[in-house]
Formats: sequence, C-alpha cells, structure tokens
Amino acid sequence: MKLSPKQLEISNLLEAKKFNDCLPLIHKELIDNPEDFLSYYHMGMYSVATKSFQEAMDNLIKASELDVKKNYNYNQFISFCCLSLGDICLNKKNYEDAESFYNKSFDYTPNYIGGLHALGNLFYLNNDYKKSEDYFNKAIDVNPRFYMSLLGMAFLKKNLNDIDLAIDYAEKCLKVSPNYFRANYFLGIIYFEKNDFVTSLKYLQESQLIEPNNSSVLKYIICCHISNNDFDKAYNILDTYLDNLNMYDRSLYSLYVYLDYLSNDNSRDIFLDDSTAFIKKLNAPVSLLSNDDINQLVSSDANIQSFSNCNYSSANLSQVPNLSNFISSNFEDYLSRIINTKDSINKFYPKSFSLTCFKVFNFSNNVITPLMDPNSLHNVIYFNDIKDDINFDINFKLELNSNFENPNNLMKSFSINKDSFIFFPSFYNFTITNNFSSEFSYYIFNFLPKVN
Repeated sequence: MKLSPKQLEISNLLEAKKFNDCLPLIHKELIDNPEDFLSYYHMGMYSVATKSFQEAMDNLIKASELDVKKNYNYNQFISFCCLSLGDICLNKKNYEDAESFYNKSFDYTPNYIGGLHALGNLFYLNNDYKKSEDYFNKAIDVNPRFYMSLLGMAFLKKNLNDIDLAIDYAEKCLKVSPNYFRANYFLGIIYFEKNDFVTSLKYLQESQLIEPNNSSVLKYIICCHISNNDFDKAYNILDTYLDNLNMYDRSLYSLYVYLDYLSNDNSRDIFLDDSTAFIKKLNAPVSLLSNDDINQLVSSDANIQSFSNCNYSSANLSQVPNLSNFISSNFEDYLSRIINTKDSINKFYPKSFSLTCFKVFNFSNNVITPLMDPNSLHNVIYFNDIKDDINFDINFKLELNSNFENPNNLMKSFSINKDSFIFFPSFYNFTITNNFSSEFSYYIFNFLPKVN
C-alpha cells in the first residue's frame, strides 16, 4: 500500500516515538480526510503508544470498518486494547469489569492468548483454581511455549500443594525463557522450602545474575548459607553487598547484626545454645515513673489508626524526657553488648538513631501480634498499665528459617508485669497472650537508623 508524503511522515514519526510531533499531523489528517481509514489507524496506534487504550480501540474499530482490504491486523491490536483495559481494571481490583474486557478480546481474536492467560491469572487471584487452570491450559494449548502461563500453572500447583508438578511447570517455563527472573526465583524459593539448599542456591544465584540488586534474592542466598551452617560465607556475602551498595534495608541490617554475632566462635556457641540472647528485659525504677506521666505520651485527641487486631496512635516523646533518656541510655548499653565494636560491622551499622513511639491498644482478641515501624532496626516494648496481680506471657521467636538453630531454642517467653521494658532486634517476632482477658496497652519504641 502506497502512502502519501504526509502519511509517510506520520508513520515515520510514530515509529521514531516522536509522539508530540505527529499528533498535530494526525489531527489535521482526520479533519482533511474524515473517511480515510489510515488517519484513524494512525490515531489508534498513537493512542496505543500513549496508553489511551479506550481511544485506541475506538479509532482502530473505525479504521477496520473503513478499510475494505484490511491492510492491517486491526483485530490483534483491538484485542490488545481490551487486554490492557482489563489489566487497568484488575489493578484497581475491579474484577468484574476486568473479566468483561478480557472476554471481549475474543470477539476480535478467537483464542487470543493474552486474554486466556489474563483470565487464568484473574481466577487465580480470586482463588478459583479450577477456572484458573482451565484458562492457563487453554493458553498453553494455543502456544505450548507461552512461558507466562507455564509459570502461572506452577504458582497454581504450588498453592494446591502439588509441589512436584509446580517444579515441573516452572522448569518447562525456564526451558522456553531461561532468563525469566520470576521462574528462577520461584524455583529458588520452592527448593528452599524443601530444605534443598544446594538446588535453591543454584536458582537464586541465577536470579541474582538477572536482578543483581534484588534484596529478597540476597536474603534467601544468605539464608541458604546459614541453613548449611556456613555463617562466614553468609557474613562475607552480605558484607560485600552492603559495602558496594551503601544502602539501608532493615532486615538486611538485622541479619548483619545476627551474622556479626555468629561470626565469632565464642559468641556463636552461646547464641546457638540460646537463640534469644539478643533480648533483654528491664523494670523501670519507681523514681522514673513518678517524674514522668506516661499518659501524656498520647493526647486524648490523637489520630487513632487501625491495625489488623488493634488500634494505635503515635506518641509525643517530648512529653516524657526522663523516660526517653532512660530508654536511650539503656539501649546504648544493650547495643554495646550485642555488637562487637572492633568488627567491620561499624562500616555500615548506623552510628545514631532517632526514636519514635506508638501506643497500641483496643485488642480484638487475647493473642496480640506485633506492631513495629517498618524501618526500625531495634525496638523496646513498654508495659505500664498492667495490674500487679495479673501476668501476661510474651513469646519472642526468631523470624528466620527453623534450620538455623535447634528449633527448641527459637522461642523465649517472659512473664511481664507492671512497668516492664523488653529490648529486642527487629529480626524477632513476638506475640503476647492475655490469659485473663484484662484490658491493657503497650508502647512500642522504634530505633530508626539515621543514614547519611
């Protein structure tokens, strides 16, 4: 098909992605030649490129109606617009409209593979695994090498606890697309969960080659080495990574503190014998609490926010200077005990911290899960309104793989009472069990690293 000089110019500008230059020319063509299919086609392709998919679809349908000879594969582009509009709805969790758009793609391209895969993914997200499997299989029937649906089947089978089939689909995916990050990472995680750390490392290291700065991959690589009791290897990898990136990631720094402790033979033996050695309990002196009114931490009109099973409010530490100083000074002492100051950790470990605080209250059940600032590295829980004759149990658990230590030593329990403080790093998780259904609250102080 021969193009006019003006149409050729528009086509070349679209190909060169010079959208601002071509749009005025397209508008002029639509005015001058309102029955020319090519003007609508160009407007449709411009709209696809600028992600205005509804406008693109309208113009491409018009172009298809005017183009008797069907010079372009309009239906494929229109189906792509339907798919893209469905994805927009899916991202907004508008599942009904997403499904409608995906199904509409088949009106223009029967068995459109993008629509089949999208419906498989939609039903997977809605836990309708039967329909999800049907659509993923339809996509694979259309193209057995469609690696995205192969991986979709891998995720689906894993959720159905058919681990062998999940691995099989993921490996088929990698045969088609060996550099597909999600498939390599999926297999790294699935073998990690099977405690096959050698195979897990293989896939995780492939993942790291594809995305070198992915911190989740790094954490699992380190965890593989820890699980194999190769603490020095894990420590050196993390040391090099942090040195090269000069970045802060709470869980990586927490892991670094953990490995720094394990890198010393003496402290390693102590820690492996008691994996909760980083946790310290204190009771506040009576004189401290008589000088500061803890209730001033949160004003009555404080902004109350909801968590999964409780409410919380931010606290104003300037109202309780003595308490803040007590916590900060004890934190310095606590920190000096768990960090070897002569070690290389000081290259990365934050030299100073800012302190924030939340009051946590109105629990919906008697098992209380943690609320910590996502950027915190160390924390202090403070209990001030527990009645003297009632005890609560607080259980800390090392939030790492159970292969790291003897599982019997992963947990530490405290019986907490009025005015108890507990210092702990963020790589521990905790629950509080209220055995007497008594109402109470706690304050969580978060030490946030000041990073230059």
